[in-house]
Amino acid sequence: MENGMLMVLIGKYSTSPADENILLRPDLYLIWRPVKPVAPMNFGPPLIRHVIRGAHLADVPVSGIEVLMHRNVELKQWRLCKAADLYWRCYWPVSAGGELVFDGKTHPLVPGWLYLIAPHTSFDSNCARPFRKWYIHFTVSGLGHPCGPGIVRIRPTARMRRLLTLTCPVANGAGASSSVPKEIATLELIALALESALQKMAALPDTNQRIAGCIDFMRHRLTEKLTLNSLARFAGASPRKLTQMFVADTGFPPNRYLIEMRLNHAMRLLRHTNESIDQIAEDAGFGNRYYFTRMFTKYRCVTPVAFRKFR
Repeated sequence: MENGMLMVLIGKYSTSPADENILLRPDLYLIWRPVKPVAPMNFGPPLIRHVIRGAHLADVPVSGIEVLMHRNVELKQWRLCKAADLYWRCYWPVSAGGELVFDGKTHPLVPGWLYLIAPHTSFDSNCARPFRKWYIHFTVSGLGHPCGPGIVRIRPTARMRRLLTLTCPVANGAGASSSVPKEIATLELIALALESALQKMAALPDTNQRIAGCIDFMRHRLTEKLTLNSLARFAGASPRKLTQMFVADTGFPPNRYLIEMRLNHAMRLLRHTNESIDQIAEDAGFGNRYYFTRMFTKYRCVTPVAFRKFR
């Protein structure tokens, strides 16, 4: 049988000489239209079947670093009160004048040293006179056993100083020419700073599993309306007990922790996408741009538009 196409048409139909049609009723045709044979299609060589033989010894831990903010600033006033965030901070003072206060101890920001501040570190800051500093805010996933809050002063190695001239040429002179992209140099610098600091930071005891599950629950529902009561029901605790556990483990009450998660997600969208402020406000769970702008300005000390401008 020759190749062809069978069609059923309803309504008026004008036949062509090549059609073979059968009139079933005045408004119904059964059409047979011959079709020229099509040459077989060549999809290239057959798929390669991979063969892997060997022993599965161990999984390499997977981790990642994401830079949220990277700036060089000159400050005339710098007063943070009980600043505690979900991200890491790395400070490189270019001139003297700034200081940090944590756990009753003052840490002057001395030029030539790096300062790494762990997440959930509640600290104060001040400056006796105008000074300049370069800083990075970043998050780290996959560290395994989390570290406790704290501030660590690091004497940069020769490699770290080289990376500093690449990542922040404004703060360190003209900067050396290199084939290493600035973004890669920044990630390497953070990795080296973490390697040095984590040895000095005390590890936290195992996180309460109910809090860990609650945080994961929030992370996957940033756009939903989450209340303290709904989080408490999920965790199987009273709202008061959940708040106590959250503050003990993270330094934040649940609702404040949720705001931080949403702000960090919004910072990623502002930095890495061209979505509108309205869309980002919705995607991050703030509902509208006005509430989003108010929260972003309150806790990040800059408007979303200004943050995107200097990304």
